[in-house]
Amino acid sequence: MDTTMIKTILETQNQAYKCALEIFIGQINQKIQSLQTTVSDLQRSLEFTQKEVDDLKCEVNQHQLTNKQDQDRIDHMTADLQTKSDLIKELEERCNHQEDQSRRNNLQFVGVEEHQDETWEQTAAHVTKLLEDKLKLPSIEVERAYRVGQRMDQRPRPLIAQFSRFCDREAVLRPSWSRVGVVPGSEAGGDGGVGGDAATPARSWASSGAAALARTDSTDSVSASMTGGGAAELTPASVQGCCFVEFC
Repeated sequence: MDTTMIKTILETQNQAYKCALEIFIGQINQKIQSLQTTVSDLQRSLEFTQKEVDDLKCEVNQHQLTNKQDQDRIDHMTADLQTKSDLIKELEERCNHQEDQSRRNNLQFVGVEEHQDETWEQTAAHVTKLLEDKLKLPSIEVERAYRVGQRMDQRPRPLIAQFSRFCDREAVLRPSWSRVGVVPGSEAGGDGGVGGDAATPARSWASSGAAALARTDSTDSVSASMTGGGAAELTPASVQGCCFVEFC
């Protein structure tokens, strides 16, 4: 085989290797470019994800700040509500005390004659006259008197009389106490010095003459019925916590 043929064969092989190498390198380059594209896409995606994470962090921080502010407001409102609740409780106690104090001077009368369309002034004047005529108490000052409830039949409605002074209220009840030996402010019945059945209706003890039932908001529980002649007949109260002074 001559030199020219060998040279031709070598050049042909070399050309074949060169073409194969170029093809291989081209494929490698394509894969590298594909990887670069993938990496670029991943990088952009990562940057976008990082931005979302940063945005979420900002939102979380903002929510935490808002929650803290809301919690502070809730704590403040809770403290304010507790303060107002304590104030309301204190005011209720004061109101109850004032109501108790105002009721100290009150008596409730039942059976006092009622006139058509009477005013509270007329009712107060009627109570004052009854006290003067039946109990011989001319100096009692009735601050106001008014009827309670609705009139269902011909019977007069109960009335509340508010005396100007507590001593006046006591003066109305004192004759009953003194006659049965009950200490003012004590509870009658049992050891209270008043005999009889406490369940006996008040009307069963009423004498002839006029009747008025006086109820107190205290624990006094004495009854006195005034006859037409002015003598006092003392009887036990039919309702615990009531004083009965009957005028007919």
